Amino acid sequence: MKKLRITIDGTAYDVEVEVLGSGEAAAAPASMPSPPSSGSSPAASAFPSSPTGTDAGTDIPSPLSGTVAAIHVGAGDSVHEGQQLLTLEAMKMNTLVTAPYPARIVSVAVSVGDTVEEGADLLRLAPA
Repeated sequence: MKKLRITIDGTAYDVEVEVLGSGEAAAAPASMPSPPSSGSSPAASAFPSSPTGTDAGTDIPSPLSGTVAAIHVGAGDSVHEGQQLLTLEAMKMNTLVTAPYPARIVSVAVSVGDTVEEGADLLRLAPA
């Protein structure tokens, strides 16, 4: 074990890190999730990559448990792929939720200040 101090946003944290041998680093535990494909963020991988719903829309789930910090779109808005839809705050870190494909916002199911669980519906998109 090696002791390190990491500073995040001005707050110092003392941590212990296990130094692995060259052969150990390649063997990940079976329970560890595989990393997302290149160019994909963990939050984006939870969303559909293309419209799969009907004109009624596709629900966009929360990628994590947290608090809705900001909503950047409203019902009826047209959005492009990658456009920021809302911001979630968890453990003093912001996570941006973006549009997985060009769409129209059918409805927004949350309000600023709401606490949401991972997987909870945030908003509904319909293909553009």
